[in-house]
Formats: sequence, C-alpha cells, structure tokens
Amino acid sequence: MLCFGALCAGPVLLSFGRWMDVTILPSAATSPLALGVKFLLDQVVGCIFWQAAYITINPAYRRSAVALLESSSVMLETQSQRLGLRPAHHAVAS
Repeated sequence: MLCFGALCAGPVLLSFGRWMDVTILPSAATSPLALGVKFLLDQVVGCIFWQAAYITINPAYRRSAVALLESSSVMLETQSQRLGLRPAHHAVAS
C-alpha cells in the first residue's frame, strides 16, 4: 500500500494540487473562495481516486463495494416499484 501511494497516488494527487493552484483563481490563490473550491475539488476527486485505487488493489474492499452497490440498487428498485415508477432504463427506451 505504501509503495502504491508513493509511486502512483502521490505524483497524481500532487500534480492535481499544482494544477488547481495554477488554474483556480491564480491571482487570489489564498482567497476564501479559491481555497473553498480547491478543498471541495480535492475531496471529490481525491475520494473518487482513492476509492478506485482501493477497489483495484484490495479484493476484500472490492467485494464490500460490490455488495454495497448491489444492495443499494435492490433498495432503489424496491422503492420505485412501491411508488409505481418504471425503472430508468425502461423510461429512457419508451
């Protein structure tokens, strides 16, 4: 895990941080707005990146993520059936 972080995640996220510094309000890089936008982007992109990394390298985490997605989709389908809604793929096709 340490090797993966040092060799893959570190450079990617460091480059992303530098890109944000250059791109997002470079004239006022430390303004509250710029810092807020950078923080939100870092959290969203970082979360997606780390989740993808953990799912890729950890089989137990992958199984847990798949089980969570399956249970969520079953729950959403059950709720939509209770409300009498058609599944999204049927609504798009019609």
